[in-house]
Amino acid sequence: MLRFFRIGLALAIATIAIAGATSCSKSEFEGPILINDPVNLKRTFTINPGESVTLTSKFDVPESLNYEWSIDGAKTSVSEGSYVFTTNESGSYIITQRVFNGYGEAFIDYYVVVRGTYDKGSFLLNNNTTEASLTYISKDLTAVDENAYATANPGKTLGAKIVSAQAYLGKFYIISQTEGLIVLNSITLKELGRIALPAKANYFLGIDRTTALLSTDDGIYRINLNPLSVGEKIPGFGGRAGMMANTPNYVLALTLENGVVAVDKSRLIVSKVLRVGRSGLAADISGNVWTSHKDTLFKISPSLYVSSYRMPTGITVTSSWNPWNEGSLCISTSENALFFIRANSDGRPSREIYKVNINTISSSSPVLSTLPEGRAFSGIGLRIDNENNIVASTVSTIGDNPEVVVYRAADASLVKTIPTASTDTRSMLFNSVK
Repeated sequence: MLRFFRIGLALAIATIAIAGATSCSKSEFEGPILINDPVNLKRTFTINPGESVTLTSKFDVPESLNYEWSIDGAKTSVSEGSYVFTTNESGSYIITQRVFNGYGEAFIDYYVVVRGTYDKGSFLLNNNTTEASLTYISKDLTAVDENAYATANPGKTLGAKIVSAQAYLGKFYIISQTEGLIVLNSITLKELGRIALPAKANYFLGIDRTTALLSTDDGIYRINLNPLSVGEKIPGFGGRAGMMANTPNYVLALTLENGVVAVDKSRLIVSKVLRVGRSGLAADISGNVWTSHKDTLFKISPSLYVSSYRMPTGITVTSSWNPWNEGSLCISTSENALFFIRANSDGRPSREIYKVNINTISSSSPVLSTLPEGRAFSGIGLRIDNENNIVASTVSTIGDNPEVVVYRAADASLVKTIPTASTDTRSMLFNSVK
């Protein structure tokens, strides 16, 4: 009988998740046992090009174990208990140590960032007249590269229309309606690969080092990350699905016909149809996921219990794009507060950003900020960056003069207004390597 352990990185840069599965009860025969002390748990590292980092892990009876190392899935020649990683190439790397004996094995993921041009700042994925583009804005908001993807990938294209994009484990996953799923290294923006899509796709969500989900107009599909390929369709649901969010045990997906549905992460099947929500999915710092429909907010607990909260009269959440997609709902990175663009009576976005304290929703919700007269939200509307700033894409009321406006979420003070080239920003991604 053996004990099997998998230790892996769950979220890029900041978050470490450790998951285990035991195939039988504890006996005198055991696979590799990791010693979990605070130093040994360090799994994320940031270095400069040319520097090195020594990756080690502590196990009981290390002399009885075998070791195997790989970088982004490619095996190395190293078979020792530690590995010295160095490279002159900027980028993000997942380095995996496989430890095994005659009774079991363990996989430990190390996430290493080698600093580069794009390790800090904001990224706007834009739809333009003929060809989509990626705009980079530096962290200090002083430098703008309107064609950062083209700069990093001469001769390649993002296609005519970007649907959405997500950051996961040091990579950007971009859904292009014409080019499929495109993967970029988030530090260099160099393209790592692309695959065709099984149906008209809407949203990508990573689950672990090897697996992600792709929502489409024909249900939800598994995506194998290494090597990149499309897997089987998730059973139990076949309609239009859009934005998704992770909880410890479930992936929540917005759907057109049934509101939120819950996918069991361990079995990858639809576990429950919740029938609430039409716009936005945002996870708070307590582990709940929030969604909205017109003047009502819904809180979904980790156990899938749903609570609903009616907002004050006249306050309705704008649903940008379409009902099964992202909307304008997002959440603070430092407090229990939601942000959204209030809708006008016709459902179109107003000029007002609202902040709702999710601990006291029944009280009146103040207007956090209002765009200047003559300006309007465009594209994705607004998102919260890693510094807890509100980043909003805007245009003039006649649809020209695009700008990105940055506010501090804490007090709504204006940080900066940045002229850009695109009037249709479809996604915002953020890097903040320390």
